[in-house]
Amino acid sequence: MPRFTPRPLHAGAHLRITRWGCDGHDAPRPVAEVATVPCVMVMLRGCFELRDRRGRHVADPGTALAVDVGHEYEIRHPAGGDVTLAFAGALPRAFIADGPVARAVSPAAYVRLAALAAAPAIDPEAADEIALAALDLLGGGPDPRPAGRADREIARAIEHAIARRAGKDVDLPTLAAEASVSVAHACRAFRRATGATIHARVREARLRHALALLLDTDRPIADIATDVGFANQGHLGNAFAARFGVSPGRARREPRVIGTGSYPAGD
Repeated sequence: MPRFTPRPLHAGAHLRITRWGCDGHDAPRPVAEVATVPCVMVMLRGCFELRDRRGRHVADPGTALAVDVGHEYEIRHPAGGDVTLAFAGALPRAFIADGPVARAVSPAAYVRLAALAAAPAIDPEAADEIALAALDLLGGGPDPRPAGRADREIARAIEHAIARRAGKDVDLPTLAAEASVSVAHACRAFRRATGATIHARVREARLRHALALLLDTDRPIADIATDVGFANQGHLGNAFAARFGVSPGRARREPRVIGTGSYPAGD
């Protein structure tokens, strides 16, 4: 049986990202597997062959394979081991039809995905949108169209949904549902219409509410951090300093040194 070495990169409610290493030692007889979640598998090194009732599909560094829930298949390794980057969960469903689906991986997509797999950590707050942007590159890259009226309406709906939450964290599926579109569509439309990622806009709203609480209340900074959705005071401090140029403590003591400007264009 092949031996697998997983390295989890992100585990969220709607998405798991895992770098899988496989030694390629197949059993004498193939073992049937059944997909339990939607999954997009991007080959980083080596190759494997996926066999199902429709035929044989080879994944190599120029190809990604997608399988949906319930799909039965067998995996063989004709040339030894491999390294795969797997996106599993509800979010990759937008990239899967009646699987398995083979998608081309352009050089630009391969480089971006390889860098994602090699990263020591992925920002858990931005992981969903980072993954969708990377998957968008499969098969030719993101939609180059300029923003249209529909995109602007989607962006307004998302902006409204973020603003109504007064700095509370909110996930992509919830925001996409409020705009009545898929998560992938929401991310593309928002970026086209605003030049920013949804994650950047959510974080900006949380930081602005944190700033308001720092300047207008005497609440402990640790309480403010959790109130606006950060894991702890240190997490808020890092994000706050990157955005405003000073620590939360100094911002409270010396508000005149706080930086200003519009929210960033993306990650």
